[in-house]
Amino acid sequence: MTFGSPGSSPQFGGRPPQGASQPGAGSAPSSGSGFGSPTGAGGFGGFGAPNPSQNPAQKPSPGFNSGSSAGGSFGAPGSPDGFGDSSPAPDYRRQVATPTSPTKGPWPMLIAAGVSAVIALILLILAPLLAAPTEGLFFGLAIGGWLLAGIVSFILLGLYTLKNTQRQAETFYIEDTTQTLLYRVIMGGSFVLVIVAAVEIAFYVGKAVGA
Repeated sequence: MTFGSPGSSPQFGGRPPQGASQPGAGSAPSSGSGFGSPTGAGGFGGFGAPNPSQNPAQKPSPGFNSGSSAGGSFGAPGSPDGFGDSSPAPDYRRQVATPTSPTKGPWPMLIAAGVSAVIALILLILAPLLAAPTEGLFFGLAIGGWLLAGIVSFILLGLYTLKNTQRQAETFYIEDTTQTLLYRVIMGGSFVLVIVAAVEIAFYVGKAVGA
């Protein structure tokens, strides 16, 4: 058998003898197809061949860029979870509170305590000038001075101290040296007036009982 010569047997590169059936001629297509060839009704398609068993009308699954899919894509407008959805930035600026005006101690109570002490002083001075120690006027003026200096003045000073302490704890407080000095003067003067009133009352009791 020579290469390329006609004969009864097929040679490499030669043609089959005359009358012999061609390979694949008149026969059914093979069950398996080659690469890229379409398949038959039950065969397996080659690489790149469409599979007729799949539904050609099947829609592609939503991808990242599909705006009409159920789950929004990244950056899709209107999606609650998209990176492109704009939202107002929180305001982290601190609000500075407006400072309140400075306050001091309550002047009305302190002034009222001072007025009460001054009236008590006037009554105690008038007692020996207007009446004798044995008279009822003397005793009345002494009692009035003692009540104003010993009770009214100390009550007002106590209320002033209470209110002043509350202002120091609750507001922007500035100590007034004038108030502090006046408070001490009224406190010391009230003590002295109480002693003077007690002496006058003792004179009246001694003179009236001795008489």
